[in-house]
Amino acid sequence: MNTGAAAAGPRPALQLGDVLQAAGRYVAAYQRSFSVVVSRESYQQRLFTGARLETRDLRSEVALVALDDTNWILFRDVYEVDGRSIADRRDRLTQLFLNPTADLGQQARRILDESARYNLGPITRTLNTPTQALDFIRTQNQSRSSFRLGGRATVEGVQAYELRFEETAMPRMIVTRDNAVASGRLWVAAADGAIVRTELQIRSAGVVATISVNYAKHDKVSLWVPVRMIESYEPLTTATASGLDVDRPPSVRIDGTATYSDFRQFSVDTKTIRKAPGH
Repeated sequence: MNTGAAAAGPRPALQLGDVLQAAGRYVAAYQRSFSVVVSRESYQQRLFTGARLETRDLRSEVALVALDDTNWILFRDVYEVDGRSIADRRDRLTQLFLNPTADLGQQARRILDESARYNLGPITRTLNTPTQALDFIRTQNQSRSSFRLGGRATVEGVQAYELRFEETAMPRMIVTRDNAVASGRLWVAAADGAIVRTELQIRSAGVVATISVNYAKHDKVSLWVPVRMIESYEPLTTATASGLDVDRPPSVRIDGTATYSDFRQFSVDTKTIRKAPGH
C-alpha cells in the first residue's frame, strides 16, 4: 500500500487566479529588494534599410533602478562603440550610486541622454528596458489587462506557467500617440511565482515592437536578474502599437541583442532619482 507523499498523487495544477496572485506577490517583493542593480551590457544592434545593413556593437554600464510607484528605469552609460573606447566613461554609474549626491537624478539623466545618441536608426526606443513587462503583472495593475493561462514548460530549469496578457484599460501604461495596446507573455515559476521569461509586444505608428527577456537566478545579488534581451522593430502595413517615436521610411527594420553580466547591487534613495527631469 502506498503511503505519505506517494499516496498524495501529483500536485494539482494552479488556476489563473493562483498564478496572478503568486506573480503579483513576487513582483512586489522583487521591487522592494531590487533598489539599484548595476551590470555590464553587451548590446549588438542591426539596422536594415532596404538591402543595406548597418551594425553597431555597444559596451555599456547599465543601472536598472526600481522606483516605488512608477516603472523601472534603465540608465545606460556607453563606454565603448564598435571596439573604440570613449574617454572617461567607464564606471561612471557605479561611482554615481556609490557616492550619491543631491542631484543624483539629474546626473543619471544626463548620462542616459549622452548614451542615447549611439543607438542605430531613426526609432527612438523607450521599450528596451528588460523589466518593462513586469509592470503589467503588478497586483495594482492586473485589473488593467485581460489574462489567460497558456501551457506549462520548463524554463531556466524550473516548471513555469505561461501567462498571456492584453491591455484593456485607458490611459495606456506605455504612452503612444495612437493609444496602442500592449500585449505579451510571462512565464511564472510554479513554485514561488518568480518571473523567469517575458515577452512584450506593441504595434504603433506602422511598427511592431517586440522585446523578449530571459532571467536567471544570480546568487551574488540573490535575485532572478535579466541576462538576455532580444528586441525587434518591424514595419507593418497598417499602424497600431507602443512606446515608439517613429519618423522613418517603411523599409527600415531594427533588431538587437543585449546580454548582461557582472551584477552589483546598491542601496540608494530612489526618491532622489524620481525627481530627475524627464521622468
